Amino acid sequence: MWGAYAGEKRRQLTIELRAIAAGAAASPTEAARKTFATERTADESGKALLAGQKLTDKIRLTGVGDEGYIVYSVDDNQGSGEAVGNVRVANVLVTVHYSGSDKGDPLSSDAATGGATDVTKAVVTALSRS
Repeated sequence: MWGAYAGEKRRQLTIELRAIAAGAAASPTEAARKTFATERTADESGKALLAGQKLTDKIRLTGVGDEGYIVYSVDDNQGSGEAVGNVRVANVLVTVHYSGSDKGDPLSSDAATGGATDVTKAVVTALSRS
């Protein structure tokens, strides 16, 4: 987790990497596909949001990993905007949370999704080199 607070600009970033194991009748990649699909459905429907958060944007990522998406939500109670990106690379799921505010206003969708996209691309590139 990383956080930066410079004056009235606030940013927070978390990155999670999960290697999905094989299931009873599925390879690790197939198990990861199923997990990814379940998470995408929940994220894009807004079911995973906390009270006070509103889903306002959904983006499909292309050219990053095997499949990916980003959702953006605004939390009026906290005055912040958050992008959550999820990308699958074979059997590894990369989840990025990028959130913050500017001068008390929620971080815009463009800023949050752009930040999440940049970080996701960097993580996937680093994984590909491993």
